[in-house]
Amino acid sequence: MVSVIVLNWNGKEHLQNCLESLTRVSYKPLEIIVVDNNSADGSAKIVQATFPQVVLVRNKKNFGYAAGNNIGIKKSKGEFVCILNNDTKVTETFLEPLVSLMEKDKTVGCVQPKLLYGNNHDVLNAVGSFFTTTGFLYHFGYRKNQKRAVYNKRIPTYSAKGAALLLRKSALSKVGLFDDDFFIFFEETDLCHRLWLAGYTVFYEPASVVYHYE
Repeated sequence: MVSVIVLNWNGKEHLQNCLESLTRVSYKPLEIIVVDNNSADGSAKIVQATFPQVVLVRNKKNFGYAAGNNIGIKKSKGEFVCILNNDTKVTETFLEPLVSLMEKDKTVGCVQPKLLYGNNHDVLNAVGSFFTTTGFLYHFGYRKNQKRAVYNKRIPTYSAKGAALLLRKSALSKVGLFDDDFFIFFEETDLCHRLWLAGYTVFYEPASVVYHYE
């Protein structure tokens, strides 16, 4: 089973489109969990009324990205956990290539799909990030043309992008979840770093496509 965690904070503008795309996903069995960080825009009520098949977790305050997603992961039942931003729209078959890679190679702890901009499907939002000697990240493929051959082959990457990634639950039991100290940003990099240190790998899989409205 794959458990999809969608973290939400006042995301009414995009959340419904994200969840509608998830209801059309071909991979089964699928568990969808929305973790609402105390939204004030009524988005949690929309989930409750429109998507009865979705597990809704309502937090009493905004815990941020790392802690909010951790709450969803702890509630999840799947062997694999897909972290998904609420401003994304998935393609029908996006999960199959990600799960297939994880099933074929047990060392893969995290895999990222090809992220394209929702308003321009020719432009990459992210391929993956690499650590540099400055301590900053180099975002490979950022805002480049997604049709170039270099962005259409599977590659290992230092860090995936937190907007959309698939995690192996058994790997998380060894390295831990997101570090709550990262309220937002770099929490996925820290987690991927720990996966590499523990002997796991992180990959970019272009056969899987997700649109990010950012």
